[in-house]
Amino acid sequence: MTLPAILLPVLVTGCAGQPAVFDVVATVDPEIATVVHVTWTTTEPEADRVVFGSTDAYGLATPPESAETTRHEATLLGVTADTDVHYSVVGATESSVDAVVHTDPLPSYLPEFEVVSPMENAEMGPYLLTSTITLTADESTIQLVTLAGEPVWYWRPDVGVVSVRPLVDGTGVYFIAEHTDDRSASTLTSVTWDGDVSELALPYAHHDAIENPGGGWVTLVTVFQDVDGERVAGDDIVEVSEDGSTRVVWDAFENLVVEQNAGWDAGTVDGAADWTHANGITYDSSDDSYVVSLYFTESVVKVDRLSGETAWQLGGTSSDFTFADGEAFGPQHAPQVTGGGLWLFDNSSYSRGSRLVEYSLDVASSEASLTWAWVTPDMDWTPVLGDVQRFDDGAVLSSWGLAGQVRAVSAEGDEAGELQLEQGQTVGQVSVVAGFYPGG
Repeated sequence: MTLPAILLPVLVTGCAGQPAVFDVVATVDPEIATVVHVTWTTTEPEADRVVFGSTDAYGLATPPESAETTRHEATLLGVTADTDVHYSVVGATESSVDAVVHTDPLPSYLPEFEVVSPMENAEMGPYLLTSTITLTADESTIQLVTLAGEPVWYWRPDVGVVSVRPLVDGTGVYFIAEHTDDRSASTLTSVTWDGDVSELALPYAHHDAIENPGGGWVTLVTVFQDVDGERVAGDDIVEVSEDGSTRVVWDAFENLVVEQNAGWDAGTVDGAADWTHANGITYDSSDDSYVVSLYFTESVVKVDRLSGETAWQLGGTSSDFTFADGEAFGPQHAPQVTGGGLWLFDNSSYSRGSRLVEYSLDVASSEASLTWAWVTPDMDWTPVLGDVQRFDDGAVLSSWGLAGQVRAVSAEGDEAGELQLEQGQTVGQVSVVAGFYPGG
């Protein structure tokens, strides 16, 4: 329940010729218990900001307004639920007195993270962005949590979301909203921190999308083709402009050999055999290409962005590489390009557990070498989702899908933190968010 707005009448009377701050109002957002909106008025035009925090020492601040005005508004972001938030308006010459607004409790539907062991790496924060999924109910929530698992922002789509990413401009998040009962209704959806929603219709888009450096997005779209009298589902890589127009970069049917695999039995898409099941995409700026994970073919492909040509295929029955010591992967999720190599979440098998893996690729000799691998001490396994990302200091952050875990691993391969969802919840891809305010 949202508490009444706090209205502070004339707070400061400036000296002659100086603006005064008055009519300061703070309200908790009706949809997001951790978001507070503040409005105020000044007698003279100026560009103000709000300082805020858990005490009157503050510690957080909104960016200064971009233009001088007498009617002001700001949104306080990065606070926790059901807590006092101290705040004060800071003007060019005067500030309002300290005031307090109490945020609302979290909604009961929001899954909770338990801190199994604290995150130790400062690069993995201060916030982690992920989705949490109740597979039996096909419901998702999007959460931004501290390294201690406390939510500071959340959103509840009415459909499934397996991958959510922060917008490059720092104003919110974006994701593919999948309607599993009507996949033609999928959308590319963005939500700002203060709850503004934008949608682009993208029929049969699924799993993952990334922003392109030149603007717009690129995503994965299911396409269908009859193969030997059977309807088969494959994938396209599709670029999407901000106006919703699209360009097909690559088509699996035109570039790969269709072969029966576990997807024929493990799942179907609108009654079709699930052949490629693309589940993750990343951009390689070194050669302007996309790298895509194809789950059921147990392979990763690299595609030239402009020509749409397949540069190589790693893994699967038609791999362009051989694996040194036979250390292949698959099925897999979440490719991440590194200098001269590739990181993957190797879902692998129940008998040996899922793995975080790094491969070095020698294109000239067509050889792939496993250079790093990590499994949990209990050899946890998830056939669903999972991702991995490496930081400059060599540490690794990953999510473990069906196991409901977010894990950190040091550069030396030691456990460096774990968050655990409550039983029955699946965790989606995890990203680090440095802050809420662009340029802050």
